Amino acid sequence: MKLVGVIDGEPFDPQLWSGSSRYLFEALQRRGVLHDAVQAIPGPVESALYQLLSFQPDVDRWKAKYHVHLGYYRAFTRKARQALKQIPDSAYDLILQIGVWYDLTRHGRKPVVSYHDGNLAMLLKSPYGYPKIAARHTEAALRYEREVSGRVDLVFPMSRWLADSFVRDHGVNHRKVFPVGAGVNLPNIRPTVDKDYSAPRILFVGIDFERKGGPLLLEAFAIVRREIPDAELTIVGRRLDDPPPGVRSLGPLSKRNPDDVERLLDEYHRASLFVMPSLYEPFGIVFGEAMAHRCPCIGTNICAMPEIIDHGRTGFVVPPRDSVSLARHMIALLKEPAMARQFGERGYQKYVAELTWDAVAGKMCDTIGRQLRVS
Repeated sequence: MKLVGVIDGEPFDPQLWSGSSRYLFEALQRRGVLHDAVQAIPGPVESALYQLLSFQPDVDRWKAKYHVHLGYYRAFTRKARQALKQIPDSAYDLILQIGVWYDLTRHGRKPVVSYHDGNLAMLLKSPYGYPKIAARHTEAALRYEREVSGRVDLVFPMSRWLADSFVRDHGVNHRKVFPVGAGVNLPNIRPTVDKDYSAPRILFVGIDFERKGGPLLLEAFAIVRREIPDAELTIVGRRLDDPPPGVRSLGPLSKRNPDDVERLLDEYHRASLFVMPSLYEPFGIVFGEAMAHRCPCIGTNICAMPEIIDHGRTGFVVPPRDSVSLARHMIALLKEPAMARQFGERGYQKYVAELTWDAVAGKMCDTIGRQLRVS
């Protein structure tokens, strides 16, 4: 079996899609099944045109309208088909497209499979919500997603939560939906057998501070500090101008920069607890990164987070926007280093067994071979 991957950017960029496309494609390379990976993003002039056509005075609404513009989706599709035409038809057996911003189901006779972390239907239903733009725009984008996901030969969601949405919200036949998980987007994992759980060090990693529950975490941390005065919270991804007492604000760390990657690994190594109380988190790969470094984790009880964090075994999941419950569970783990160590060890074992890109690639290839008779 040989496949071609398609993504909306440079396929091996460690920042694109949080690095997921790079590590997935590399895992498929190791299995000897990836012939090539191509980018489907329109050129700067065409992209600027759709930005202009989507203009709204409010920046968030502008971005939202731009990202559901069907003309932009068609531009993605044209770009992807142009790239695929440069590859000899005999060189590959099927197409793996990341997401459904493009429609490759009518590109020749090759089977098409798709891989997803989330979809628009679940984003609209989430506590985070969506900027208010005219309903016709989101409804048109939803119809497009339903049509494309209905036509692809197999749908590979990262989670069972998302798999249920494709069946329920998109009407996709459940017989062609196969959740395969996701891996960890780091070049290496440091040994953490000597992790110090007695130091009350909390870590948060996330660029989209509001969506990932950063403000709520700050509220909860203020409660934690009243109970544990030497507790420390490190925030990676957002630089706070005036951080509260006990908060270290490191700003963004780029996975394109080896020094930044080492700094991020330092933070995972020194943390005794990882917390990210997201309002919408399609999968939550950073929880896997934390588990790989034996950190117990706290997230919210929505989206795929309860599939990653086993409540009461590898960490806790709490209701979204509940700072009191969040603080209570943080305090419980910070005050019980033995429990934190036990949770961290179980999380590490889950990472080894389930949260690697080689495991994801294996599930994909096995399913393709079984369902599509491609070997």
